[in-house]
Amino acid sequence: MQLSLLVSFIGILVLVVASVQNAVPVELSLFAWTFQTSLNTLIALSGLVGAGAAGALLLPRLVKKHMTMRRLKKDLSREKKRSVLTRPGTGQQPPGAER
Repeated sequence: MQLSLLVSFIGILVLVVASVQNAVPVELSLFAWTFQTSLNTLIALSGLVGAGAAGALLLPRLVKKHMTMRRLKKDLSREKKRSVLTRPGTGQQPPGAER
């Protein structure tokens, strides 16, 4: 976690330095559209698009991890209940206990 935070911080720092040093106007042609903007804006938008793409690619993995953790917690609580209901050493239920 700390390594990814450090790498993100260094990436943002590089973007900021690059955009401050390149404050010239540029013309961007995309298909039939033509935009004139500063290079600062173009670099910042590129960084935002890249961060959004990385987030979108990581989202399925995070959801899968969350679902696995939820299932494991449920299994653990079920096993804890089951172990409380059995007598230690005998593996038998105490009188009146249901599984």
